[in-house]
Amino acid sequence: MDLPFSPTFFKKLDIYQRLVTFENQRKPIWYVEKLLLEWAVSPHHQHLGAYISEGTAKRALDKSLAEGKFNNHQKEAEYVANAQHVLDALVVRGFADERPNLPQEVRINKEGLLAGTVLKETNLLQNKWRYQIWITSWWLLLILGLLILVVQTVSSAEKILSFLYL
Repeated sequence: MDLPFSPTFFKKLDIYQRLVTFENQRKPIWYVEKLLLEWAVSPHHQHLGAYISEGTAKRALDKSLAEGKFNNHQKEAEYVANAQHVLDALVVRGFADERPNLPQEVRINKEGLLAGTVLKETNLLQNKWRYQIWITSWWLLLILGLLILVVQTVSSAEKILSFLYL
């Protein structure tokens, strides 16, 4: 995890919130997308600038299946069989770019790699505490700042009013 207050850290927080939104929609294709994004940052994906074809995606998802990462839902197995839908979904979500002149292949972009890193750090969004603590802390800091602002405004208003009525 990056140091707090770095631009990458804030980008990962933003991506984390997007990932949680996708997770709450509970679409079967999203689970397969998560596995492919996690694979993209794993040691198994050596060539980060290379385009991924449907065959490569199927092999990556088959490795995830062999590692027991699937929930054994029939719908997810269907998406592995037609990995092109998963690749297209990654493009639509902004985690991959299509290859010009050959839209059947995609390249995981910077946001996709950061999303894969977030998924890896949170164990496919099973351990959300790491990012949830920072989000909660930012909300508390915002509320505290607003409270200080209100107290200072009221204090200043009292001084101005007492000065006017002397």
